[in-house]
Amino acid sequence: MQIYEKADHNLSHGAIDKFMDQVRPWLKKSEPPILLSESIPIKNALDGKRGAFIVVEGLDRSGKSTQVARLVEKLEARHVKFPDRTTSIGMMINSYLTNKCDINDQAVHLLFSANRWEMLSSILQTLQRGQHVVCDRYAFSGMAYSHAKGLDLSWCISPDVGMPLPDITLFLDLNETTATKRAAYGEERYEKKAFQSLVRQAFQNIALLMERSGARWERIDASGSPDEVWHAVHTRVQNAIADAQTSEHLCSLHFCSAALGMGMLHQIKTTDTF
Repeated sequence: MQIYEKADHNLSHGAIDKFMDQVRPWLKKSEPPILLSESIPIKNALDGKRGAFIVVEGLDRSGKSTQVARLVEKLEARHVKFPDRTTSIGMMINSYLTNKCDINDQAVHLLFSANRWEMLSSILQTLQRGQHVVCDRYAFSGMAYSHAKGLDLSWCISPDVGMPLPDITLFLDLNETTATKRAAYGEERYEKKAFQSLVRQAFQNIALLMERSGARWERIDASGSPDEVWHAVHTRVQNAIADAQTSEHLCSLHFCSAALGMGMLHQIKTTDTF
């Protein structure tokens, strides 16, 4: 089944919108492509209430760090940021992001995934102690950014199969034009308007997949003031925490290759260099 053949090389909004118009109806009527399995037991030995796993995603300069900091303070949560640039793998990623070296796209994607896997046991231990974890970026960023570079989405998902699914993912949605006007924009490799437009579309694809599969994915308009965004963030997180503390398990992310392997969301071809 060939849904998408080739995007316009100039990456115009018209071409992207046409692509999304083709994809959305198929996604909505197809079988859930992301399989969620309750395979990660998280139980607090004292009162049975585990911590909640909260992820904040979004484009560059969408205000993620501000909202994450407020959540960490309000919830007395553990702050985890990906990539974690302090590890040996993270230092390689940092060199790449700051344009100090070039690495093959597939290799970079696997490095980002490995950086998350090396933190997994520590995250699960924190949740088991009953402390919440607030994560600034997670596997979905890896999928979105690599897919925006033209890699097949099914391949982008594969390295993170088995990682815990967040109790809630907050996507701070900000159009790329507004993002370019924010302070310090353009300092790192991926902060280019045309590329961020593709990343935003990739996140929308992922959101459809996750929602279709029953995952808790919340879109939040990040164009407002920090206080306006915070109100939306805090309300949604409080509801997710209440639900999480009645469950002793976290779902894990599993990929149903048969559902995505029919040409859906075929990689976007582009001659642009990022």
